[in-house]
Amino acid sequence: MNCTIFMSDMHLCADTPQLNALFFRKLDEWAGKIDALYLLGDIFDVWVGDDDDDPVLIEITQKMQAFTSQTPLFVMRGNRDFLLGKKFAKASGATMLDNDPCLIHCYNTPLILSHGDIFCTDDVEYQKFRRQSRKRIWQFFVLMKSLEKRRVLANQIRTLSQHKKSEAVQYEISDVTLQGLNNAQKQFSGSLKGQVAHIIHGHTHRPATHTHSFQNQEYQRFVLPDWQDDKGGCLIMWADGNIDFASL
Repeated sequence: MNCTIFMSDMHLCADTPQLNALFFRKLDEWAGKIDALYLLGDIFDVWVGDDDDDPVLIEITQKMQAFTSQTPLFVMRGNRDFLLGKKFAKASGATMLDNDPCLIHCYNTPLILSHGDIFCTDDVEYQKFRRQSRKRIWQFFVLMKSLEKRRVLANQIRTLSQHKKSEAVQYEISDVTLQGLNNAQKQFSGSLKGQVAHIIHGHTHRPATHTHSFQNQEYQRFVLPDWQDDKGGCLIMWADGNIDFASL
């Protein structure tokens, strides 16, 4: 199949055996048969460091490595797995997308890729935490803690995030904003030379296709589906430029 596949928000862990198995089946099915696979963050429900000895996380990483022996795999960090590091990249064989958002050209079509949380500019409190948690010095001191303490910290952050999303007002401010989207278009305007790019992201768990306008040019924003209830989904871009959602 001459296509490239995009996924995010699988939230894989020991508590999601059916989703883990689904991911493994898709890797086996697609290996050597698609042009590339992009995983745009929150692949793991939590990642507290590349030294994590959780056997499920190790198995998932090994499955990725087997896949990358036949097909390119690109990984972007999300808000649950932003501590993915160099050891993970080496163990999985993945190429890390260190910049979020980033611009790629897929079958001659410009695409802006993001996990999506950076577009939620109305959530001022979260954006402060995001900026802090991406700093090397902050990550250095967190990774100096024991695995047990890091797991406790990760659970606290996850619980707080889930509680905030349950509030009606927070539900609105945790969605992307036009300001956030325009910031991305402006960031790459020089490279795009007057064009606009489609945007692909996850994070919000609100899969849909939206049409927006920037500098009087329309573009589409594709929100990737999250994986839940033992089901998954993805976005497929075909070599002819067509883009489709697919259930897995």
